[in-house]
Amino acid sequence: MALACIVGAMRLSEALSPTTWIEIPFAGGGILKVKYQPSRATLAEMQSLTAGGDEKEQVERIVERFLEMIVDWDLTEDDGETKVALEHDRLMNLPANIFRTVLVAVMNHQNSGEAESSSRAG
Repeated sequence: MALACIVGAMRLSEALSPTTWIEIPFAGGGILKVKYQPSRATLAEMQSLTAGGDEKEQVERIVERFLEMIVDWDLTEDDGETKVALEHDRLMNLPANIFRTVLVAVMNHQNSGEAESSSRAG
């Protein structure tokens, strides 16, 4: 028995834009602009960050997921011109609060519904 197609139904892939920019305020007064893939910011992805393994394995998973989810950002080295590379080795040497702040901001953006509404507006 074949299921009928629902006329006018929205597909899951249409619910989220391929990428979305968000602005993340930091305590020092700066604002970091981050471009991420909403489809990669799932609850399962977030839950897997701390699931099992020792601390080193958890950190590796956080960096891997971060690199899968974050497409671009405007974070620069202290020279103000060289963009901080979204590469494993470079990210391993960044302060942990940057990861935490970005991940929390992405999840808050997802939970607010802004990721979905921005894709429908665009």
